[in-house]
Amino acid sequence: MNKSRIGVVGCGVIGSFHVRSSVQSAYADAVAVADVNEASAQALADKHGVAKVYGDAQKLFADPDVDGVVLALPANLRRRLALAALQAGKHVLIEKPAALNDDEVQQIMAAQNGQVVMCCQNRYEFTPSARAAARHVASGALGKLRLVRVRGVTSPMKPPPAQPPVWRLRRDLNGGGIMANWGCYDLHYMLSVLNWSVTPQTVMAQMWPIGGPFADYADPSSDAETHLLMFVRCADEVVISFERAELLATPPSKAWEIIGENGTLVLEMTPGNEKQVVFYRRDPGNQGVTSDVIWSGEEDGFMPHQGTLDAFALAIQRNDGSPKPLRQASFVQRLTDAAYQSSETGQTVTVDFTDHGAALSPDEFEQVPTVALAEPPATD
Repeated sequence: MNKSRIGVVGCGVIGSFHVRSSVQSAYADAVAVADVNEASAQALADKHGVAKVYGDAQKLFADPDVDGVVLALPANLRRRLALAALQAGKHVLIEKPAALNDDEVQQIMAAQNGQVVMCCQNRYEFTPSARAAARHVASGALGKLRLVRVRGVTSPMKPPPAQPPVWRLRRDLNGGGIMANWGCYDLHYMLSVLNWSVTPQTVMAQMWPIGGPFADYADPSSDAETHLLMFVRCADEVVISFERAELLATPPSKAWEIIGENGTLVLEMTPGNEKQVVFYRRDPGNQGVTSDVIWSGEEDGFMPHQGTLDAFALAIQRNDGSPKPLRQASFVQRLTDAAYQSSETGQTVTVDFTDHGAALSPDEFEQVPTVALAEPPATD
């Protein structure tokens, strides 16, 4: 099989993950890298045997040997570069979040002209456990859906070894804080397990910036949230309850659950050892509630990165310029925008998702790839 030829723009930490993914991919080959810091680009290229190095993304976009580009740089730069790459005829994989807001996502959607365009917020849908969970939901075993619950709260163990990147908690550079950094993963993961079947109607949210004892853990210019709580009321009496926090003086807690009238599916989004997806239901012997393990196994931490790049490369080979990946990115971004609006105004925000077009057909659903790495690459 011929591999899709990939160029990576942005040679920082996440850009290096994309290049490393290509090294062991059966579908992708990194042939070029670009960064305004050309020395960083050259060092990454030398480490992984990438042939071409550019100090300007536009020169990489003009390279006829590049089929698709990965935009691995801060959110405030993604719309402009995505539009330029599409204008140059390239396929595009955008880091998460796709843009600063949904208006920018819509501009990218309007410029898509048959090319593959994806967003890396989809990372965790490519794990075997996620696909097993999605098939269980599709079977109807949960019955009528009631509640989708996400809670991911972490507390710092010790001061960071170095000052965090300036962009990480800046609305103007990253589009937001913990919502942009982790919330897009959580929402995409849970919505993909549900095959995008819920229809949000109202959003109520509250966000809090970093403060108190951990204020020195962030750049002084930080203005984005490190703690958020969001309540989404959907059609058919379905509710999404979502909380994310970091740098908080609280015990760590995490939970991903899908609750229906017939049972509850308990999931784990992030990779880990001895991982399980468990279905809780009424005991057939009328002894209360019992549980069934519908999937168990190990998923290493590099698997989501590999899955995203492989799916992008495969879509290029299949010439699959479906608008659905961008519609899914828009779905998550619209919820994100509504959450910020609600938090800023203190009001419930009405949203319209009646024609989002993000769900997959049965054939598309079965084509979602999964990743099973025999041996992950060495980390730095």
